[in-house]
Amino acid sequence: RRPRSTTRSKTCRPPTRRSRRRRRRPPPPPPPGRAEALLGWVVQSAPALQALRVAVPALGLYLLASLARADAKRARAEWREKQLRSTTLLFWLAAMCDAVDALIHAIVVVAHLHVVHVDHHALHDLETYGVYLAMCGFAFMVGGEIASNNRVGRGIRAVTETFDHLVHPEHAKAH
Repeated sequence: RRPRSTTRSKTCRPPTRRSRRRRRRPPPPPPPGRAEALLGWVVQSAPALQALRVAVPALGLYLLASLARADAKRARAEWREKQLRSTTLLFWLAAMCDAVDALIHAIVVVAHLHVVHVDHHALHDLETYGVYLAMCGFAFMVGGEIASNNRVGRGIRAVTETFDHLVHPEHAKAH
């Protein structure tokens, strides 16, 4: 027997007795049980699942469209009653986030109806952006409500009014 060379790799060695043996066959699969029966039922009820894949985003679309409309109405009322740029801007930002999220829901509904092909990964990315927009819209709406109605809002309102008078002196003459 000669000593093993350090330059020679393991793949260049001739096969040994062990490697020449045939591998054993894997054991047979277990008989079908409850899990397989449940999976078969799910596959058979695929039209119901497909209907849910369309109905749930469609309901979300309806909810988001009504939220965007309510946020825009609140922004107009905020400007009409108090004429504060900061709170009005927060409500408009909430309305825009809800509107874009509704648009994303519409794309998801159309994709699940197979009207237009949308890449699966792109659809997941859109849904992720929709979640981020929903969080931002919620934060803008809550921030606008706090700034408009609470005691903290009165302090913020005083600061923003001062800022508005400094930036726009013609607005100060009207008061």
